[in-house]
Amino acid sequence: VIAIVEMLSVFFSSMIETPLARRKSLSIVDKSSSFWFGGAIAIVFSFLLVILIYFAYEDRVMYMLVAFACLKFLFSVLSRGFMAELRIKREFKALAIRTLAGKVV
Repeated sequence: VIAIVEMLSVFFSSMIETPLARRKSLSIVDKSSSFWFGGAIAIVFSFLLVILIYFAYEDRVMYMLVAFACLKFLFSVLSRGFMAELRIKREFKALAIRTLAGKVV
C-alpha cells in the first residue's frame, strides 16, 4: 500500500517537474501554478487513498501509516517547481543535497 503512495508521488512529480525543467526559465506564475496544482492534486489523492485504506483494513495502524506516507507525497509534489528551477540553473549539487535531505527526513 505504501508502494502505491510512492508510485503516485513519482507519477505526479514527473508530470509537474519535467515540463517545467524543459523551459529556459521559470516565472513566479509557473512556480506558483505548479505549487498550488500539485498541492491540490496531492491532497485529493491522499484523502481518497486514506479513506479507501480506512474502509479496506480494520487495522488503525495501517491507515495511519498510509496517512504519514501521504505527507511525504504532498511535500514531494509541492517541491517540484523549485526542483525544476534547480535543474534549469544546473545547480546539481544543491539538487542532490536537497534530495538527500528530503529522503533522510
